[in-house]
Amino acid sequence: MIDDILNNSKEKSEYALFVKAMILRINGNIHESLEMFKKCHLLDPSNIDYLKQFGRSLYLLGRHKAAIDV
Repeated sequence: MIDDILNNSKEKSEYALFVKAMILRINGNIHESLEMFKKCHLLDPSNIDYLKQFGRSLYLLGRHKAAIDV
């Protein structure tokens, strides 16, 4: 269902991107989730939750310095 929404919106649905990113990360696909969170942030740079989750994914990848810099 999330993939259908993303396809129909041409990946412009922030909520669908966010949910997909969370699902990917929970399933261990941290690199992919990082890219999804980056897309969320590009769509709404003022949303602090996207940056927080982006930083969390960096942390989980062991990129601690980059996570702190976010």
